[in-house]
Amino acid sequence: MSAPITQPSLPSDYPPTHRALLLTCTSTPPTVVTVPIPTLTPGSAIIAPLATSVLNYTKSVHNGSLDYRFPTPFVPGSNSIARIVAVGADATILKPGQLVVYDSFVRARDDPSIQILMGLSGGTEESFKLMTGEWRDGTYAEFARVPLESCYPINEEKLVKGMGYTVEELTGMFRLMVSYGGISDLELKVGETVIVSPATGNFGRAAVDMCLALGCNVVAFGRNESVLQSVKEKGKGRVEIVKISGNVEADAEILKSTRFGEPHAFFDISPPSSGPATYLKSGILALRHSGRVSLMGGIRDEIALPHRKVMRYCLKICGRWMYTRENVQEMIRMVEGGLLQLRRGNVTAFKLEDALEAFDKAEEWGKGGAERGRSAVIVP
Repeated sequence: MSAPITQPSLPSDYPPTHRALLLTCTSTPPTVVTVPIPTLTPGSAIIAPLATSVLNYTKSVHNGSLDYRFPTPFVPGSNSIARIVAVGADATILKPGQLVVYDSFVRARDDPSIQILMGLSGGTEESFKLMTGEWRDGTYAEFARVPLESCYPINEEKLVKGMGYTVEELTGMFRLMVSYGGISDLELKVGETVIVSPATGNFGRAAVDMCLALGCNVVAFGRNESVLQSVKEKGKGRVEIVKISGNVEADAEILKSTRFGEPHAFFDISPPSSGPATYLKSGILALRHSGRVSLMGGIRDEIALPHRKVMRYCLKICGRWMYTRENVQEMIRMVEGGLLQLRRGNVTAFKLEDALEAFDKAEEWGKGGAERGRSAVIVP
């Protein structure tokens, strides 16, 4: 008879408590409190978040302006670049000390269609059950318990010492992860042309970067002319830009008339509040025969599709929320291999005690202005 497996525990030199940002209700902002360090359980890892991303709508989630569902009290959070502190007995490749990408997109192990954004939202009844149990608390803290499978080891020697990225800059991978989820559904081929819209936000620009890395040409479709021009300059001859006018047919004709010819694919990465979504119909109308559409944005209103165009041109339309584990692993390989360049110098770090300022700044930077494109991260 084999000996029973002993469940590992936290190193003895770790304190019994740690600092965490606690949200008790939507009527008051979260505050930093001292709480017990999470316990290590089978199937989990304890991580020390080094840099945790801040979404530009985080403040609206916490104050209830957006109808995201989460338990209270809880520790909010998001994706992190983190270091492994301890792993459960069933871990095979994860080891204490490793630098990892922690992905807060968590799937139920007994039904992967049940999903949460750990530290942010669990919408359905089944998802809410997952979020109120084992995976309740997020990463705006000194330590967090997370699923083993949500941790992806990255090559610290190559990325930090070799390429010179800071830990904060490595959080740029998170926007690439999201964009790549929908872009992978397009099954792009080298030399094809992709419309990306809106292309002026953080996720839209990440989508442009991803399409370029995959060998495609890009038509960046958006409203902010100065940002569009910046996207074109960084595209080094492989990006054309089109400003959204709101005239569906006129915009579609311009999209079809760039020097790249009729586009092969259209990628939608709309934020929840992107104004009238005329660009969706324009993008679809601009596609050539057998074109592909990936809908990944946050539009909540019903959208009328040009049925005849879709039918006669044999267009394929796919919806995608987030991404697969394979997408994350492929994206990491692209960054480690130098095929994808992360943006440098555009991240501002905030201590845990300054989290409310981080949320304000992220919201401000998401709206545009001179600092558009900057990212906020929490560093405990």
